[in-house]
Amino acid sequence: MGALYPPKFLDALRNSGDAFKSSALFADDVWLNSIASKNGIPVAQVNPLSAGFPTEVGTQQVALHHHNVADLANDEYLANTYDARTIGLLVEANLTERPS
Repeated sequence: MGALYPPKFLDALRNSGDAFKSSALFADDVWLNSIASKNGIPVAQVNPLSAGFPTEVGTQQVALHHHNVADLANDEYLANTYDARTIGLLVEANLTERPS
């Protein structure tokens, strides 16, 4: 369905400039999440399950998922986008948010 970003996220995104062009040009979800993570901005998925949208026959021959998922491009985008500090922040946040 989507993700909910707080208003201060827009400032962080604006301040990041166009660096996405060299690290995650075709993976906006990777880029947006990395900016939120680097700036300590929580992100929430709107619904517990992702929405499935209807498609028209013959419209999916050219689609980002062919390159990003099937060709493993997301791995490259993730490696280009998340540094050790950001990964550490994500691990720390995940550990503190787990129910005991």
